[in-house]
This record gives sequence, structure tokens and C-alpha cells, in this order.
Amino acid sequence: MPRATKAKRRAQPIEEDVDVAEGAVDAAVESEQDEVDRGEGDSGDEQINDDDDNDDNDDDDGDEDGDFDGEGDNGFDNDEVDGDGEKDTAEQSASAPMSTSGKPREPTKKRAKVKISKLTPEELEEYNKAQARRGIIYFSSIPPYMKVAKLRHLMSQYGEVDRIFLQPEDPKARKQRIRNGGSKKMKYGEGWVEFLDKKIAKRVARALNATQVGGKRHNFHESFLWNMKYLSKFKWHHLTERIAYDKAVRDKRMQADMSQVQKETAFYIKQATRAKRIAHAKAKAQAQAEQSEEQ
Repeated sequence: MPRATKAKRRAQPIEEDVDVAEGAVDAAVESEQDEVDRGEGDSGDEQINDDDDNDDNDDDDGDEDGDFDGEGDNGFDNDEVDGDGEKDTAEQSASAPMSTSGKPREPTKKRAKVKISKLTPEELEEYNKAQARRGIIYFSSIPPYMKVAKLRHLMSQYGEVDRIFLQPEDPKARKQRIRNGGSKKMKYGEGWVEFLDKKIAKRVARALNATQVGGKRHNFHESFLWNMKYLSKFKWHHLTERIAYDKAVRDKRMQADMSQVQKETAFYIKQATRAKRIAHAKAKAQAQAEQSEEQ
């Protein structure tokens, strides 16, 4: 083979270290085989010719060892080849979205936007009339552990019910009850029920107020009394406004409490630091006084 012959010619003048020359020949053969596999024969031949000319002028053993040190004689640095491969892989990965597991993610389908059509004047007038016909009953107390579904079932026997809101109990009170061995079920303090017809709401409030819940025998809520009242000229948006107002007041009160706690904490830290400085100064002065007495 031509590369092996050139490597042998280069190794003939070297008589000092025969083992190094034989290793150089083997490395040249291996590098030549790598070049054939990569299809870079032409560029490799030119690089080997240049290396042969340089090695004929150099008789140093270290230089000959360096010719066959890791990089081969194919004219390419292995790091450069790997870098190009990584670059191509990076370009491919950048073009395709990746998932958390590192695999290409399938393109997600875009959700169709829901178009909200405007109401015509006739539809808007009909909607306002329907809202005006609605009536709301206020429950000052809810039977213990009665849920929204149960209340809706009981009220739907008298007319069509739309929206129901029940105010949950205080979380602190519930935790205290559970800690004392009480029931873990949720209790509600007060509630609002909206009927589609305010006339029916008025009749229901007058008929059921201060009466027993009733129902089947041995029912848990059978003996509890209804406490309800019809709210005249009260609509559902008034309730949402009240809830939003109560939430804003609660948040404002919480911010004020947090600000007060921060002020008290800062004052305590300031006083504690001052006390430490005073104690340190007193100890230092006492130590100096004792030292002066000893002298």
C-alpha cells in the first residue's frame, strides 16, 4: 500500500528506536484505513506528503511520535469533525420543538377562537326583562352540613332555580371543630337562591319561613327550621358586588395587620440590637476598669 510504503521509508533512517518506528507504521496504516472509510483520501494524501517532507528533515524521536499522536494523518482534527456533527444536530433540534424528555414534540393544534356575537336590541331588551323577572331569597342560616345540591333539590320543587351561593364557615372554626373531634363536613352560614320568577320566590319565602325542613322520616335535616326572606329589588349583581367589596375589605385589613406586624418586628430588632451594644459597652468598660486596677 502506498501510505505504508511512505511510512516505512520514513522509518528506515531511524535506527535508534526500532519500536517507535514500528508503532509509527501501524498508526499510519490505521489512519489510512480511517481515511478510506470517511471518503477523504485525496486530502489525506496531500497531508501525508507534507508530513513526510517535514519528517525527513527531523530525526528527533519526539517529533516522530508526535506525527502519530491521536489526530491521525487525514488532515482533519477529530474535535472539528465532532463539532460539525454537533452543529448539524443542534440545527435540527432547534427546528423541531423539544419536550421535557428531550424528544421532538408534536406540533400542538391551535384552539379555535370563540366568537361572541353582539346582542341585537331586541335580544338585549328580552334579556333585561328576564333579569328583571328574577327574584332572590336570602337564607340567614343554612341547616348544618346541607350542601348546594340538597338545597337546590328542595327549592326546585317549588319553581325553577338558577344560581345558588352559600357562604362557607370560617376555616378557623372548622379546624377547631375537627380538632375537638367534631364532624369534618363543611358547614355554611348563609346563602342566596335565585328563582327565575320573583312571584314564586315571594310565595316560597312566605310559605316556608320558620317551618321545618321536613322530608323523609329519620332525615338528618327534618327537624331544622327554614330562616328565609325575599329580597325586594335585589339582583344577583348586587351579591357579586358585595362579595367583591368584602374581599377588598378583608385584603385591606390583612395588609394593615401585616404592616403593623412588620413595624413591631423592626422595632423589636432595633431595640434588641441596641441592648446588645449597651451590654457589650458595659462589659468592655468593666474589663478595662479591672485591668487598670490590677496594674
